[in-house]
Amino acid sequence: MRVVTLLPAATEIVAALDMLDDVVAVSHECDFPPGVNAKPRATHCPIHESTLPSAEIDRWVSESLERSGTLYTLDEALLRRLEPDVLVTQRLCDVCAVGYASVQAFAATLPGPPRVVDLDPSSLADIMQDVRTVADALGVRERGDALVAGLRLQAGAEYYLFPAKFGAFGLLMALFLVFEPQGLVGIWRRVRNWFLLWPFRYRPLRATS
Repeated sequence: MRVVTLLPAATEIVAALDMLDDVVAVSHECDFPPGVNAKPRATHCPIHESTLPSAEIDRWVSESLERSGTLYTLDEALLRRLEPDVLVTQRLCDVCAVGYASVQAFAATLPGPPRVVDLDPSSLADIMQDVRTVADALGVRERGDALVAGLRLQAGAEYYLFPAKFGAFGLLMALFLVFEPQGLVGIWRRVRNWFLLWPFRYRPLRATS
């Protein structure tokens, strides 16, 4: 199996399925897990890791989209040489990675042609389904099911832990406001002293014998 991943999420899913050794190329943005840093880069973006000011980057993005409709290029020569069996890409955002239509059109010109798997999640459930879809494409459905089961367990634990964390934080903030010297206790002491001293501004001196 020869796999090319064209965005970081795809690379991490394949790695989580323990199929990183089958990855023959990744996108220019992929840097996790560390093992992918030695993989060939199948995509390119002229301003990746650029130090240009934000205004210049915005201008370049606008001009590039108007001129070519994309910000990224595929290393077609590399991909033809690698002859991948699976290309994992996305169709959510054409300015976040190579456009799905471009990948699909190019894949049709490759021997095979390779299977194009697109990630298109809009919810947590969709992400779980994408994991299964990638696992099926790589022929490791059982690993996909096991990974999804583990992710669901973690998500469920977080679902129940979040209210407890939120409640503990709220209680901590309430105690801070009450007992912090300038908080509610301080305000109460100043109000109490005002009533105790009224109509005088300061406490009268006691007579001494």
